[in-house]
Amino acid sequence: MINNKDQTFISKNINMGNSIFINISNKISKRYKIIEEIGQGGMGLVYKAYDKRLKKYVAIKSIKSPLKQTIKEIEKEAIKIAQVEHQNVCQIYDFVIEKEFSYMIMQYIEGESLSEKILKKKLSFEDSVDIAIQICNGMEAINEKGIIHRDLKPGNIIITNDNIVKIIDFGVSKFIKNPFEEERGDTIDSLIYSKTEDFKVKGTINYMAPEILNGDPIDERTDIYSFGLILYEMFSFEKVFETNTLATIINNILNKDIPEIKLNKKDISEIINKIIQKATNKN
Repeated sequence: MINNKDQTFISKNINMGNSIFINISNKISKRYKIIEEIGQGGMGLVYKAYDKRLKKYVAIKSIKSPLKQTIKEIEKEAIKIAQVEHQNVCQIYDFVIEKEFSYMIMQYIEGESLSEKILKKKLSFEDSVDIAIQICNGMEAINEKGIIHRDLKPGNIIITNDNIVKIIDFGVSKFIKNPFEEERGDTIDSLIYSKTEDFKVKGTINYMAPEILNGDPIDERTDIYSFGLILYEMFSFEKVFETNTLATIINNILNKDIPEIKLNKKDISEIINKIIQKATNKN
């Protein structure tokens, strides 16, 4: 049963969402028509919209943080991510800063998330291999620009209706190098969350590499570890560490090896397991 406190919280968030929807609709109505809300993340809501000028659908992510410094940091990261031009990576078209709010214009991707396909067990062996190769291609393009995604998971991978993989949501990405400047970047959300969260690791805990949990330096291998867990899930239709306890998940990631999966053909199982074990090697 929902108590009064919960009702107040829900109403407040619904009103906030409606307010953001009305504000962004009014502000961008000359060029964009908001169709519907399609997602929600740490930074704000995501809408499907129609670009009246270019006659195409786009995704618009509203940025709800009022901190000017935060907006500037997000803009800086958006500019860098926009340098990645690859068919397996969601494209960013524009980033607009307004007084009341800011928003990001992105590629609208119509399809199904990898997590949905895994849940429905809609993947053949050939499908999983093809998706794995495309994820690797997208990861390579991202990492070549010095970007560590840090939240690679089935829910952040969309398979289009044409079976093209799209890596999305760079909300907690980190830049370990800048190809245009000699500098180290901060995380997109470091200013958004650092003052409110006690547990400061960023990303989804089930797919998090050990070095993030230990607070150690990260590099491309951080995403490779997450990729290994995704491989396991695609070929087994099971999560590697399925548990409801945060402490248990963290302990498993830090101290336990990834179990082997069994496929119909022994030689194929050995190859897939070797790839998964190498990707998730803690040394």
